[in-house]
Amino acid sequence: MPGRILASMSGQFVGISPQPGVHCSVTSTLYWHNHTTGRFGSWSAVVSGSIAPFLGTTPSDYLDTGTGQVEFRLGTDLPHIASTATFDVY
Repeated sequence: MPGRILASMSGQFVGISPQPGVHCSVTSTLYWHNHTTGRFGSWSAVVSGSIAPFLGTTPSDYLDTGTGQVEFRLGTDLPHIASTATFDVY
């Protein structure tokens, strides 16, 4: 569908969970801004660590960004290395 993308998040990190048997997790937010149309939005999901041999979560969702040049910025609720990417969405 034009102007719609499938976004997914996964993490490769190790942490100590406060609950035994529960993976360490972080809330990640993907912010997007369509520079062509001016539209913007965000999507948040809880991501757990996935360093072998442990399997983490990989949430995904469709985002209706619209067609054009779209900038994506990833943030979390914990300290992280910021990242930004720009793609042409058709």
